[in-house]
Amino acid sequence: MKIGITGATGYIGNKLLDALLKEGHRVTVLARKESRITSTSENLKIVIGDLSGKLGCLEELVQDIDILFHCAAETRNNAIMEEVNVQGTKNLTFAAKGKINRLVYLSSVGIYGSPIRGIFDEESKENPKNIYEKTKTKAEHLIKKYSQDGGYMYTILRPCKVMGVHSIDRDIFRLISYIDKGMFFYLGPAGASTNYIHVDNLINAMKLCAQTDNYQNSIYNLCDRRTLEELIEIISDGLERKNNYLRLPVLPFRIAAFLFGIVPRYPLNRNRLDGLTTRVVYNTSKIEKELGYRHMISIEEGLATLVKKWKNKKLKEINS
Repeated sequence: MKIGITGATGYIGNKLLDALLKEGHRVTVLARKESRITSTSENLKIVIGDLSGKLGCLEELVQDIDILFHCAAETRNNAIMEEVNVQGTKNLTFAAKGKINRLVYLSSVGIYGSPIRGIFDEESKENPKNIYEKTKTKAEHLIKKYSQDGGYMYTILRPCKVMGVHSIDRDIFRLISYIDKGMFFYLGPAGASTNYIHVDNLINAMKLCAQTDNYQNSIYNLCDRRTLEELIEIISDGLERKNNYLRLPVLPFRIAAFLFGIVPRYPLNRNRLDGLTTRVVYNTSKIEKELGYRHMISIEEGLATLVKKWKNKKLKEINS
């Protein structure tokens, strides 16, 4: 296939690029600098530019491609999220309309907001809270809008937090550190949810989204759930620690988070408390039924690898 990618210099986009080149696809990527693309192949074309679309770079990106993976997004700098995630997507979809067969957009379960409990499927109400979630939701709407009247077919993939050795999400490494130091304790009743997807599973799902011709326009959740107790058991085994942690009531910590949550580096802010007590389930039956998706790497395997990497890094720091 002839494929285009935005965000190919990012963690997920780069993994996707390598996987597609390995399979022999012709791939065109958008990058600000050619030097930021580490992959090399005679099947790789690099278009210099960004989502602003200056100098016709987006028109060049979508020229003579079948599938466009839109992975580019601003995840940290709130000041430019609207410009990149919304206006950038608008520029891209306008350029792609009538030029490509399918657009695969890497969205997020964040479009449902930050719920404390409940089961969420693709028909659940959008309820974004922070600016990142709101811009991803707006981008989804733009993709749907510009697909109308034969513009292109689309698939929107909504993953939860991505787990991988070089993942940008550092919460899991912080959790491993707390357990290793004996500083971890449970909050509230047992059965809290942890929702992750291994990066290799995400790449597999993205490729499936591009290969289907049976579903014109689709949205899919992607997640692999474990209880918090199961997650802690995996980490404890890897660290060779006993899983005999205290369980404390959550209310005093909620009050403390309210009083001290604005203090820089305060460890148990509201978001982290929610992460340790949430009971949210993201239903993935649709992608399993329609695309035949199955997890290639389990949470147990992925987490064991992360714990091993963390231990090796710690050992190097001790010996340096």
